[in-house]
Amino acid sequence: MNAVFPESFGYIAVHSPTDARLAGNISTSHIDAVRKMHDRGFLVSLAGGIGPDTLEAVIAVEPEILVVGSAITESASPKEIARWIRDRLPGPGRGWPWDRR
Repeated sequence: MNAVFPESFGYIAVHSPTDARLAGNISTSHIDAVRKMHDRGFLVSLAGGIGPDTLEAVIAVEPEILVVGSAITESASPKEIARWIRDRLPGPGRGWPWDRR
């Protein structure tokens, strides 16, 4: 958290890698880090471990970009999970190009 980033950075990417989660690391510190990066004045792209179990905490920290991977790609019903997540996000249609008018 004490890392120094150039002020020219547009976004800071905060990520929890799949291999860490598969090894049993179920920490959500990457979600908590979003607020800390916001406090430092950065916009945040959040990825890793995002799904139904963590979505409420993710929405609470308000990342500017949310990357959802295996919760959708490894689901038996990817379209339903994607809709379920999208329907819970604030600002419906934000970030979904086909929803833009």
